[in-house]
Amino acid sequence: MTADESQELKAFLERQLADIHRRFDTVDQRFDAVDQRFDSVDQRFDTVDQRFDAVDQRFLEAREYTDAKFAEARRHLDVTAEQLRDDVQKIAEGHESLRQNMARVERRIDRLQDELVAIVETSFKELDDRVRRIEDRLP
Repeated sequence: MTADESQELKAFLERQLADIHRRFDTVDQRFDAVDQRFDSVDQRFDTVDQRFDAVDQRFLEAREYTDAKFAEARRHLDVTAEQLRDDVQKIAEGHESLRQNMARVERRIDRLQDELVAIVETSFKELDDRVRRIEDRLP
């Protein structure tokens, strides 16, 4: 190969290499653009992840609040139910006491009625006897 041919081959190869370098530079630029897009998508996913974490935290807080309020309502209901049981028990005891008192009063009334009937009968008998004696004395 001659020096001119060698020079020509060298120039050709340099042009080819420059063209290949230019093409690789274009491909590198495209890869850089794709990398930037991926970085942008990654940032958006990170933002979405943070928002999901915030929503999860809010749901957790809402559940804890709801559980606490439910437990508080349950305790209040238990206390109220216990008070109602006590009140019902007191009413039942008061009712039984009134029933017993009423039975005693009824027995006493019956006894007084019997005594009153006996007194009235005795009084009428005595009056009847007196009236007869007075009538017997009359001419």
